[in-house]
Amino acid sequence: MLINHENSQKIAERIGGILHRNVNIMDEEGRIVASTDPTRIGALHEAACKLIEQNIPEMDVYSIDQMTGSREGINLPLQIDGKTIGVIGVTGNPDELRDIGLVITEMAEILFSETLQTLRQQSISRQRRHFLEQLLFSTPTAPSESFERRGRALGVPLHHIRSVGVLSIDAELQDADTAAFYDTLLSILRNHLGDSILLNHLYLGKKLILFLGGRHSALPAGAAEQGPAGGAGGRVCFLLRHCGRLRKLYPAAPHLHPGRQSAGGGPFQQQPAGVRV
Repeated sequence: MLINHENSQKIAERIGGILHRNVNIMDEEGRIVASTDPTRIGALHEAACKLIEQNIPEMDVYSIDQMTGSREGINLPLQIDGKTIGVIGVTGNPDELRDIGLVITEMAEILFSETLQTLRQQSISRQRRHFLEQLLFSTPTAPSESFERRGRALGVPLHHIRSVGVLSIDAELQDADTAAFYDTLLSILRNHLGDSILLNHLYLGKKLILFLGGRHSALPAGAAEQGPAGGAGGRVCFLLRHCGRLRKLYPAAPHLHPGRQSAGGGPFQQQPAGVRV
């Protein structure tokens, strides 16, 4: 559910801070799930209930009105993709707030749309992670057609994956320097290999799994002898040899230990001194 306390409270506080007024956000049942007045959270808002039930564009409440859980103010529907997902209410004289009603709803809908987009991206990331874990540990030699379709929908085209690289470090991804180390390493790998080679990646505890494609592309000078001609292994070996500078950028980051690649392409070749295979 998009309209809940976690997603709505920051939006209520942000809009309330701009308007310098109390702001409430109600869900599809008319219950206050977020408010700049914490004492109102959880109460049923009668005006919001009527607005939703009657499908009207605005519900004004004046001080003389008797509506349970409602105070003087203006209440407006929140819509995403043409569907009413809740109600936003602003406390104050409705006659003074009516002119900015459209601005209030547009502001709230933009913020909720951004939240929805973030939630969708997080959902896709979780699905992709689960798919890659299945690919590594649970997939038979010949994946089914439905499994391949699922991969394409998640941006993981199985027919492009030719090898898997495993990089391990000495600590879990809990330390800020370690996370920054990984981010920088991935950026370097992606810049040098390109999206046609470095297709996807997956964090598994201390290990960074790289899903590598097999399309031919130009190697950096001197890299060809490090691995199979035109293969992903040579590119990765070359890059790892030049990643020592990351230790200078992130002194707290642990040592990087390349693993071996599988699913075609052969093992990584001998690594430079100080980096174990």
